[in-house]
Amino acid sequence: MAVQGWREPPELRAEEFHLWWGRVVPQGPRDSARFARCLSSDEEARAARFHREVHARRFRARRTFLRRILAAYLGASPAELAFRTGEHGKPALDPDAGIEFNLSHTSDLVLVGVGRRVVGVDVERFRLKTSLERLAEQVLSPGELAGFLELAADRRLAAFFRIWTRKEAVLKVLGDGLSRDPRSFEVGFEEHGWGEVWAPDSPPPIGELGLLDLETEDPRACAACISAPGTDWSARVVTRVELG
Repeated sequence: MAVQGWREPPELRAEEFHLWWGRVVPQGPRDSARFARCLSSDEEARAARFHREVHARRFRARRTFLRRILAAYLGASPAELAFRTGEHGKPALDPDAGIEFNLSHTSDLVLVGVGRRVVGVDVERFRLKTSLERLAEQVLSPGELAGFLELAADRRLAAFFRIWTRKEAVLKVLGDGLSRDPRSFEVGFEEHGWGEVWAPDSPPPIGELGLLDLETEDPRACAACISAPGTDWSARVVTRVELG
């Protein structure tokens, strides 16, 4: 895989998370051979299930990007890495290697978070396939929904995706996916950058998570967030690369 802008990762401190941004650029036929040298047979089978070739190529690029990132931290070959899947589908290295990771993508944009403790990341483009208000009712807590509906119409789209990326990042940290009702906790929709999860009726760890909104530097509207236990951590962007 050709990577423009790649750099080796700096030291990964216990209180720090590293963020890797990637954008999948148009690829030629020879890229498939490059990916095949890195991906597992299971990953190739998953790629083959996509109906459109552009989606299959993006999947291969994302998985190769992830493998190359993790291999750089571990001093291993990307093809050597093995993964296991948790009860609700969250992937992890197998065997455990002392680092945690999470990947999110939206069309051609990829975000990978790496740390010494569990991490969740999410990135979304501002696009809808249904009514914004109807979707908000399915995602927001009663308090969040009341505040959301008070916003001017032209502010609601960005506010909704700010909330949604925060909630997705939280659910990824917890590892139970959408089996947990996103309306059961609050993350707020204010542009505060850093925040905490409010869940008065939920046991730890959900009420002990911190949130950090991320700058996407994308000319098209999108939102991103990272979540992790506690409030004693920071995040830094390692690099932004083009994948092709």
